[in-house]
Amino acid sequence: MKILFINPPFQRLKGIAQIYFPLGLGYLCSYISTDRRIDALIYNAEVPSRLEQLPFHIRYQDMLNLHNRYIQAIKYDRHYVWQEVYKAVKEFNPDLIGITVLTAKYGSALRISQIAKSLNKSCKIVWGGPHASVDAERALENDTVDFVIRGEGEKTLKVLLDLLIEKRNDSREGLSNVQGLSYKVDSRILHNPDRPLIEDLDVLPYPSKNRVMFAERYLPSSWGDIITLRGCPFNCGYCGAHNIWTNKVRYRSPQSVSEEIRLVISKYRNREFYFWDDNFTLNRERTIQLCRLLKGLKNRISWGCTTRVDLLDGPLIKEMKQAGCNYVSIGIETGSSRLLKKITKA
Repeated sequence: MKILFINPPFQRLKGIAQIYFPLGLGYLCSYISTDRRIDALIYNAEVPSRLEQLPFHIRYQDMLNLHNRYIQAIKYDRHYVWQEVYKAVKEFNPDLIGITVLTAKYGSALRISQIAKSLNKSCKIVWGGPHASVDAERALENDTVDFVIRGEGEKTLKVLLDLLIEKRNDSREGLSNVQGLSYKVDSRILHNPDRPLIEDLDVLPYPSKNRVMFAERYLPSSWGDIITLRGCPFNCGYCGAHNIWTNKVRYRSPQSVSEEIRLVISKYRNREFYFWDDNFTLNRERTIQLCRLLKGLKNRISWGCTTRVDLLDGPLIKEMKQAGCNYVSIGIETGSSRLLKKITKA
């Protein structure tokens, strides 16, 4: 069975370059690819070709001002990005397409679904990600969407694929047993119970960074994107992370993270890393343990992370700096105590 995972374009349709490896799709791809019956690829339609020469650094206000370009591109059938999507899907000819959907990318996710169905009506379209998890009902109202996987996707997708490969998906009983799945039977939209989260993240294979289309478009540092935990205990009003991971936090072991870094260095000759955790320093002792492992690597690395200002202190910052940390992204949304309370960050 041929599976194509697609990250829909957004900034690219505005004329802005964003080059990154879609880690969520990488984990899905690696998890299902342990099955020899499956041939899976990742297509990040957000990454521009080098011929496009799009700007990387642009002010947030300018991003907002260019949003109308995205809206117009959604409507324009002959846009070069949709032509690229059409060609990529046609050449790979997948049996199933998995699309990760953020709210801002809803329009482009729908456009990709329409393109795929125009090429092959029998190709199954599966949506996942934050927007699909929050509003699976409305997502499935679209004729081009067959299934929605809510929340953490690895196990749910694998069970669904087993049903499709073994042609047991026509059985209502078969689909009804897939936790975390929303789907259609005739004109009815059905939602199965949620799937329990994966407790031990170390059982997951490292994301499939070698299974990407247009690998030449990526920067060397793109292969250094890493996730070391899932979940966040906070409830910031603007953040949707809890819709996928809930507020329960699960950690990869420092040893697992360190080994993945060793593999990236060996395979891609890259020594620049970024930890895309919602709060990298959430567990202080674990962070220190990981930093000391990083200091012990044969190859010195540089890295950055995202965290909260109240999860940092002087000794911890010193440990991080000694381990190669050279920048930290901190969300400082407002200096107003009143507004901090309104967005539930205080």
